Amino acid sequence: MKGFQWISMEEMYQKHPDLKPDDVKLVQKWLESQPHLPKITDLEVANFLHANYFRVEATKNMIDNYYTYRTHLTNFFKNRDITGDDMVETHDVINFFLLPERTPDNHQIIIYRFKDTDPNRYSFVNFIKIIGFSIETELLEKGPPDGFHLVLDVTGVKLGHITRANLSETKLSMLYLQEGLPIRIVGLHFINVIPFMDRLMALIRPFAKNDLAKKLYVHESVKGLHEFAPPEIFPRDYEGGKEISIDEMSEKYYQLLVQRREHFLEEEKTRRVNEKLRPTKSRIVNDYFGLEGTFKKLDID
Repeated sequence: MKGFQWISMEEMYQKHPDLKPDDVKLVQKWLESQPHLPKITDLEVANFLHANYFRVEATKNMIDNYYTYRTHLTNFFKNRDITGDDMVETHDVINFFLLPERTPDNHQIIIYRFKDTDPNRYSFVNFIKIIGFSIETELLEKGPPDGFHLVLDVTGVKLGHITRANLSETKLSMLYLQEGLPIRIVGLHFINVIPFMDRLMALIRPFAKNDLAKKLYVHESVKGLHEFAPPEIFPRDYEGGKEISIDEMSEKYYQLLVQRREHFLEEEKTRRVNEKLRPTKSRIVNDYFGLEGTFKKLDID
């Protein structure tokens, strides 16, 4: 497909010497004994192994978590049409893009920033959808970086954006980020801080487990990110940046996602859990979802 060439397993083995063919086969063998889980490619297995530092048992657990969340979090993982009205609206409201170069440490930076700051146009659900689109295709096209920095530029954020947040959806998306998404998160950053930053962090911190809580960073400006990445790889709108502008980079990236549209639609059809075939009970389903896959009433600690 134009704009979407999957990385080969040969390249994966070359880039990641700790990735072993026998471990990929072992996980695939295990998947055959899990009738509720979808069939997935060796490349997808390899990404899960990488995310778990090549630990096989942890990889199995994450695979089950990943597809269970994506099956039951229908708000976030249904109607995956990047050209649908909701995604076109999100494209009009939020700039989102991966920096074209990874850092010298082989880390990938993803930046999200409002271009329309009217809270009434903001959808948290659609924001999470965009995160999924951008991360999963990066893994399949280029293979996993050694870490992801997720950057939220909160320039223009208003209290209305925060008060629109649904606590159950926020908690479940944070759980998915930590328990299911097959990436190594090395930083969750907030830049260009706002006066009520404490309100925003109060929404997020309760749902960040110890490992992620240590990776939360708040920066007065983009300069705080220069500790993690050279300034020249950022858009020229940011101090020291030498790449194309934020608007240009975001539009270029959105068009790449549009070229991957068929993949997203196919993923929704084929990469889901069949609960009727699950051999043992699921903690995730039991704790967080009702019989029809809808959110249970969650305790917010």
